[in-house]
Amino acid sequence: KQWYQRRVAITAGDANGMCRNGQGTHTYANGKVYVGSWKGDKIHGQGSLTFPNGSKYEGTFVDNAFNGEGVYTWEDCSKFKGKFSNNKLVGQGEYTDTNSRIWVGNFQEKVAIGLEVKLEC
Repeated sequence: KQWYQRRVAITAGDANGMCRNGQGTHTYANGKVYVGSWKGDKIHGQGSLTFPNGSKYEGTFVDNAFNGEGVYTWEDCSKFKGKFSNNKLVGQGEYTDTNSRIWVGNFQEKVAIGLEVKLEC
Protein backbone atom coordinates (compact mmCIF):
# COMPACT_ATOMS: atom_id res chain seq x y z
CA LYS A 1 0.00 0.00 0.00
CA GLN A 2 1.04 3.59 -0.58
CA TRP A 3 0.25 6.26 1.99
CA TYR A 4 0.34 10.04 1.95
CA GLN A 5 -0.58 12.62 4.55
CA ARG A 6 -3.87 14.45 4.36
CA ARG A 7 -2.22 17.80 3.63
CA VAL A 8 -2.44 16.92 -0.07
CA ALA A 9 -5.71 18.17 -1.51
CA ILE A 10 -7.65 15.43 -3.30
CA THR A 11 -9.64 16.71 -6.24
CA ALA A 12 -11.58 15.14 -9.09
CA GLY A 13 -9.60 14.65 -12.25
CA ASP A 14 -7.91 11.32 -12.98
CA ALA A 15 -9.32 8.05 -14.24
CA ASN A 16 -10.20 7.01 -10.68
CA GLY A 17 -11.93 10.33 -10.03
CA MET A 18 -9.29 11.47 -7.50
CA CYS A 19 -6.02 13.34 -7.85
CA ARG A 20 -3.44 14.99 -5.57
CA ASN A 21 -2.84 18.74 -5.75
CA GLY A 22 -0.99 21.09 -3.41
CA GLN A 23 1.59 20.34 -0.71
CA GLY A 24 1.99 16.99 0.96
CA THR A 25 4.01 13.95 1.98
CA HIS A 26 3.88 10.56 0.31
CA THR A 27 5.61 7.45 1.69
CA TYR A 28 6.02 4.69 -0.89
CA ALA A 29 5.87 0.98 -0.11
CA ASN A 30 9.59 0.67 -1.00
CA GLY A 31 10.52 3.24 1.67
CA LYS A 32 10.99 6.34 -0.50
CA VAL A 33 9.50 9.52 0.98
CA TYR A 34 8.45 12.54 -1.09
CA VAL A 35 7.67 15.88 0.57
CA GLY A 36 6.56 18.75 -1.63
CA SER A 37 4.22 19.93 -4.36
CA TRP A 38 1.74 17.90 -6.37
CA LYS A 39 -0.09 18.93 -9.55
CA GLY A 40 -2.57 16.72 -11.37
CA ASP A 41 -1.56 13.69 -9.26
CA LYS A 42 2.10 14.08 -10.26
CA ILE A 43 5.14 15.25 -8.30
CA HIS A 44 5.48 18.77 -9.69
CA GLY A 45 7.22 21.88 -8.32
CA GLN A 46 9.57 22.15 -5.34
CA GLY A 47 10.14 19.11 -3.15
CA SER A 48 12.47 16.48 -1.77
CA LEU A 49 12.65 12.75 -2.41
CA THR A 50 14.52 10.62 0.13
CA PHE A 51 15.53 7.06 -0.74
CA PRO A 52 15.80 4.15 1.75
CA ASN A 53 19.62 4.10 1.41
CA GLY A 54 19.81 7.75 2.58
CA SER A 55 20.29 9.37 -0.83
CA LYS A 56 18.18 12.48 -1.37
CA TYR A 57 17.15 14.87 -4.15
CA GLU A 58 16.00 18.37 -3.25
CA GLY A 59 14.84 20.73 -5.96
CA THR A 60 12.45 21.09 -8.85
CA PHE A 61 10.27 18.27 -10.17
CA VAL A 62 8.24 18.24 -13.38
CA ASP A 63 5.92 15.31 -14.16
CA ASN A 64 7.45 12.96 -11.53
CA ALA A 65 11.08 13.60 -12.62
CA PHE A 66 14.04 15.72 -11.48
CA ASN A 67 13.85 18.72 -13.81
CA GLY A 68 15.49 22.11 -13.25
CA GLU A 69 17.75 23.22 -10.41
CA GLY A 70 18.44 20.74 -7.63
CA VAL A 71 20.85 19.03 -5.29
CA TYR A 72 21.33 15.25 -5.26
CA THR A 73 23.12 13.86 -2.20
CA TRP A 74 24.35 10.26 -2.28
CA GLU A 75 24.45 7.95 0.77
CA ASP A 76 28.22 8.61 1.13
CA CYS A 77 27.44 12.37 1.50
CA SER A 78 28.92 13.30 -1.90
CA LYS A 79 26.59 15.59 -3.83
CA PHE A 80 25.83 17.27 -7.13
CA LYS A 81 24.36 20.76 -7.33
CA GLY A 82 23.13 21.99 -10.69
CA LYS A 83 20.59 21.31 -13.41
CA PHE A 84 18.67 18.13 -14.07
CA SER A 85 16.60 17.03 -17.04
CA ASN A 86 14.44 13.90 -16.79
CA ASN A 87 16.45 12.62 -13.79
CA LYS A 88 19.83 13.20 -15.50
CA LEU A 89 22.62 15.70 -14.74
CA VAL A 90 22.89 18.37 -17.46
CA GLY A 91 25.04 21.45 -17.96
CA GLN A 92 27.19 23.41 -15.53
CA GLY A 93 27.26 22.06 -12.00
CA GLU A 94 29.27 21.35 -8.90
CA TYR A 95 30.13 17.94 -7.53
CA THR A 96 31.33 17.72 -3.93
CA ASP A 97 33.27 14.52 -3.28
CA THR A 98 33.58 12.57 -0.02
CA ASN A 99 36.68 14.63 0.90
CA SER A 100 34.68 17.88 0.55
CA ARG A 101 36.56 18.90 -2.63
CA ILE A 102 34.32 20.79 -5.04
CA TRP A 103 34.61 19.90 -8.72
CA VAL A 104 33.03 22.16 -11.34
CA GLY A 105 32.31 21.42 -14.95
CA ASN A 106 29.83 20.57 -17.64
CA PHE A 107 27.87 17.43 -16.76
CA GLN A 108 26.08 15.19 -19.25
CA GLU A 109 24.27 12.35 -17.47
CA LYS A 110 27.12 10.50 -15.70
CA VAL A 111 30.00 12.15 -17.61
CA ALA A 112 31.68 15.43 -16.61
CA ILE A 113 33.45 17.31 -19.39
CA GLY A 114 36.36 19.56 -18.39
CA LEU A 115 35.97 18.88 -14.69
CA GLU A 116 38.20 21.07 -12.53
CA VAL A 117 38.78 21.41 -8.80
CA LYS A 118 37.34 24.64 -7.40
CA LEU A 119 40.12 26.28 -5.38
CA GLU A 120 39.41 28.47 -2.39
CA CYS A 121 41.93 31.32 -2.03
